[in-house]
Amino acid sequence: MKDKACEQTVTADGWIGFDSRSGRLLAGEVNRTGEVMPAGYVAIVSRPQIPFRGERLFVHLPIASSFLIHSLRVGTRELTASAMSPIPGDAFATRMDAIAEIDAMFARDKVIEIKVGKKGVELLGSPWSMPLARAGDELTIYVENIGDRPLRFLAGMLGKVLPP
Repeated sequence: MKDKACEQTVTADGWIGFDSRSGRLLAGEVNRTGEVMPAGYVAIVSRPQIPFRGERLFVHLPIASSFLIHSLRVGTRELTASAMSPIPGDAFATRMDAIAEIDAMFARDKVIEIKVGKKGVELLGSPWSMPLARAGDELTIYVENIGDRPLRFLAGMLGKVLPP
């Protein structure tokens, strides 16, 4: 029998990504292959083309422990309580193969509803509710590579697409 107390439902109908290789950098530098250098600090910007409310952040599991998240902003609105106390990327670590399965469901059904137990939630990053980002607003994530080698930062935000 499943434990209902440990079950969570994740619903979404939209994605937005943050990629140090192909995203727009607001601050910092990457090498020619889009990797953040050790001790490097970058701000990666994404702009939704339709109104979007992010609900869950995913950071690629193999690189998560090498990054600190200093800030996440919608426009000028700061979503971290303190940029002086960064959040380890591990808090949002996600197996991207699980993301591929979710993406296939989204392509087929246009809306996703996933019921997962406590173990499954560990594979799907952590909730991070955001205010509404209107079309053209900048969503900016500020990250630092605390690892010992250059790494591509790759993350995604699952959320709700709202009517314009």
